[in-house]
Amino acid sequence: MKNNSEYLLEKIEKIDKNLFLEIQKNNISEQEILKNQNILLKYIDQYEEKNDNLKKYNLNLSIENQQFVFNFSIKDVDRNKELIISKISGNYYFSLPDKYNYLIDIDKDIYWTKERIVLQKNLFEILNKLKNKKRGKGLWISGDFGVGKSYIMIAFLNFVAKNLNLKVAYIFWPDFIIDYQNNISSNTSEISSAQKFNYLKNAEVLVIDDIGAEKSNSWIRNNFLLPIVNHRLEANKLTFFVSNYSLKQYQMILKNEIGNKKQQDLFENKNIMRIIERIKGLLYGEIILKGKNYRDFIN
Repeated sequence: MKNNSEYLLEKIEKIDKNLFLEIQKNNISEQEILKNQNILLKYIDQYEEKNDNLKKYNLNLSIENQQFVFNFSIKDVDRNKELIISKISGNYYFSLPDKYNYLIDIDKDIYWTKERIVLQKNLFEILNKLKNKKRGKGLWISGDFGVGKSYIMIAFLNFVAKNLNLKVAYIFWPDFIIDYQNNISSNTSEISSAQKFNYLKNAEVLVIDDIGAEKSNSWIRNNFLLPIVNHRLEANKLTFFVSNYSLKQYQMILKNEIGNKKQQDLFENKNIMRIIERIKGLLYGEIILKGKNYRDFIN
């Protein structure tokens, strides 16, 4: 049967090889080990996460003059979280909607179901290109309400903002259009309409969410959307579109908004095709995301 010192040494060997070797190298006696068994048990608990109180501390153990020296420092978890949020949010041109946060992690917080595997593969390939400072194209991501399209793309942007230190932008397109038009008329926004327009054109990574749900018109299409997609295509800026509609359905939505005059129809049709072709030029392709409605699941 193992005595207390043998038990402690066996545990230490599993969790901290360097400390175990130091104990052997310094010929630490069994008596010294037993004298410090309370300290050693706390050190072991830290690694085995058996003591919730220890999650507040960093425990450090070393050997000096053939004696154990035990130190601890308080983990400033909240402060660390604040720094991470500050770094990520600082790389966003616009604040995230309240229902999302800057700590959504693409590795830890996304459940990659079989329905999401194709999207996962494509997003991780795009991230690898960004890591290697290569420019790439984005995706048109369509699917039903609540399947996780927006949540996944927020996690993607958070990763880019945190780990690649690139300027990103996420916009909910219908609300953004309304705000943009209101700001033009009232001129009371903290960020001018011209600045917003430039941010959308120049963000290194842009996600346009819920496109197709906006109340659009020819002015929005020709003077707002077209210049954005045209500039981003020419500048090779990474762009994603999230929608409940396929790209083909979105094209039909735009066409259905055209008036009845034949001359106007012809002109507007050409503009719509210019927009659609430029959007296609920004994309690797389209991914249809299927699966359960996670909004219903959460509620």
